[in-house]
Amino acid sequence: SLSQLSIACPTSGIVTAGATWLGFGYTPSEPATTTYANASSLAPFDALNGTWQEGGGALAYINGMHLQIACALDEFPVCGSEDLLDVKRGKRNSTGNFSAYVPDLTLRAKFYAETESSLTFTLTDAASKSFQFHLPRIKYTGAKKPKAAGGTKTIGNYPFQVLYSSTFGYDLACIVSA
Repeated sequence: SLSQLSIACPTSGIVTAGATWLGFGYTPSEPATTTYANASSLAPFDALNGTWQEGGGALAYINGMHLQIACALDEFPVCGSEDLLDVKRGKRNSTGNFSAYVPDLTLRAKFYAETESSLTFTLTDAASKSFQFHLPRIKYTGAKKPKAAGGTKTIGNYPFQVLYSSTFGYDLACIVSA
């Protein structure tokens, strides 16, 4: 079972992901000496080929984003066995933050007014394969005063909490298209 997942979309470079898996009753079917085929020659995802929407509108000035998903799995180990007795699922906690150039104070105003919003981002590779992450209900948990990043550009950081949407029936969806 997936225990944790983190995704980072930097301004330049490839999108990176890290995952923590929790095994239950798993016995490897292949010996450790097994060889595998060469890695794929497909291009990796990068944030330059991504699109972001916040509150249903385009967010064309994003500077980077991180998304963390913690699945809250509880393990039940027992003495005398390498296997777990059970794994119970808890409440998933998804958080994230993005930095963006600040053309106005709209995003900060959402934080101060405790206005809920939504976030959708799509990562597309050179072969037009894509991953779309839809977070239909988020709430900003902070909005520090934007700082000048040199010259006249101002960058703000916007941490958020992902919330369950009863309208959609989920808190986060990942849609894969090939």
